[in-house]
Amino acid sequence: MKSTDIYGKIKKEKVICILRGISIEQVVPIAQALHKGGIRLMEITCNTKNALEMIEKVSQAMTGKMIIGAGTVLSKKACEEVLIAGAKFIIAPNVEPEVIRFCADRDVAVIPGAMTPTEILRASQLGATMIKIFPAGYLGTDYIKQVRGPIDNVDFVAVGGIGLENISAFLSAGYCAAGLGGSLVPRTARKKANRDELTSLSKKILKKIRDTKDA
Repeated sequence: MKSTDIYGKIKKEKVICILRGISIEQVVPIAQALHKGGIRLMEITCNTKNALEMIEKVSQAMTGKMIIGAGTVLSKKACEEVLIAGAKFIIAPNVEPEVIRFCADRDVAVIPGAMTPTEILRASQLGATMIKIFPAGYLGTDYIKQVRGPIDNVDFVAVGGIGLENISAFLSAGYCAAGLGGSLVPRTARKKANRDELTSLSKKILKKIRDTKDA
């Protein structure tokens, strides 16, 4: 998929599920439960054990159903590895020039992480058109309203402290999407007996977003 297709899908779906610290046996059942609830985008972080194998496994299992990306990507080498494994987009926790340039040169969707206006502008100069603001929950909704005044040429994704109770406020404030980790995939819901909870949480979050758009 072209990077513009991925960015468009993110802006349409509004939610990226972040998976970190799960086992390789859990990844496909969790993805299936999330998909049943309406989630279509999922990020597996590279600091999760067996991340590459997970990306490959879930990409194959969810072909045509979910778009799988890689998170916590810190280097060009890591970019190469996750793309070979099947990742369709790359998310970084920082503004790493070699990661952004590598992806921009290959038409791969990349979302670097930033917090300050200086970091945001630097990421944009390097070729990023969508940027992760972290920790968005700590910064609050007013922060992005202020930033979007002088910096209106990129899209922002809110990550960190976003969940059912506040996702609508962050999207209304100017974020195009949000990344949800533990608020969407809590530890209690990872067990086989509780995977219906993942489906239920997904439906609740997506309903909250639809209700906000319709209001």
